Amino acid sequence: MRRWPRVAAVRGLLQGDAVLVPDEKEANALYNKGSFGVPQRGGALRLDLVEALYLVEAARLRVEGSDAASLLRHASAREPDFEIRYIVYRDLRGRTFAVKPSSHLDYHVFPRGALPGKTASSHVVRCASERGRFDPAGVLAEMDQAKRLGKKLLLALVDEEGDLTYYDVAEPDLRSGVQALPGARVKAVLLEDRVMVLDADAARALFAEGYFGRDVGLGLQLSLPEALYLAEAKRLDVEDAEGKAVPPLDLAERARRLEPDFDLRQRLYVHLRQAGVVVKTGFKYGTHFRAYTGPPDEEHAPYLVHALAEGRLLPWPEIAGFVRLAHGVRKRLFFAAPSGGAFRLLELARTRP
Repeated sequence: MRRWPRVAAVRGLLQGDAVLVPDEKEANALYNKGSFGVPQRGGALRLDLVEALYLVEAARLRVEGSDAASLLRHASAREPDFEIRYIVYRDLRGRTFAVKPSSHLDYHVFPRGALPGKTASSHVVRCASERGRFDPAGVLAEMDQAKRLGKKLLLALVDEEGDLTYYDVAEPDLRSGVQALPGARVKAVLLEDRVMVLDADAARALFAEGYFGRDVGLGLQLSLPEALYLAEAKRLDVEDAEGKAVPPLDLAERARRLEPDFDLRQRLYVHLRQAGVVVKTGFKYGTHFRAYTGPPDEEHAPYLVHALAEGRLLPWPEIAGFVRLAHGVRKRLFFAAPSGGAFRLLELARTRP
């Protein structure tokens, strides 16, 4: 916590969901030295309970009939997740930010040295417990709300020991100019759970025109999402080992039997390919896809993309693991949330305010 100069604690009166500092001189001292509270008519100052507890802990406020422990119990009984929000408030104040309760999310955070009322806040903060669930649709809605306010969204996660992890939230525009479809139509064979282009010339052309597949020596191996994408676009004719045609509907059905979440992955694959992005499996990183905006044989994948089923809420520890892994392998991780028949990409990046 920030070390304040030793001053006499001002007097406050507990009034339900707020604490009132009635003396005008004392109220002005709190408001002018720390931007605490909201001035009231007649010179008093109204403090939110989280502000009041912080000031009591800092010995700058004494609430008649209450100490810090009883004030904490009172606030926790009146406001769900009060202790979570207090830990975040206390941490941000300790980092010398001016913080004000928000009617939109949890807090407005102002640039260091800025005065609320004279300078606009830079971030809005949503506080959450690690025991909660990551709701991508909810986070996107809050990010949109923050954008309308001209601010950035910051997520503050509190673990069971009271430690904090902060995430910047952004919606990246992952687009490129890679050719979405090859010009030529080629033949391939379905071998159990994989599709191979065995003709050497066709294989070279398919890779050159959009970087499809991977050379495995005997031919060009296509992932099931690649093969179905090309087959549905009439750029790939698939047959089985006996030479019988495998139409796209049968190929899709085979893929669903092999991969329960295939339809979700396939929708995301098509979405990214139509944006001009090269898409490869993300299996080795525990995600759905690696993504490139250029030749995959000339660079390491800069992005990982993971599709989220509509309405599915993920445990925060799982999300933290995804983000930590991506950071460890120096990649940016995007969660893809279904939206209006397409996808919106959501990036959570660890940060230190």
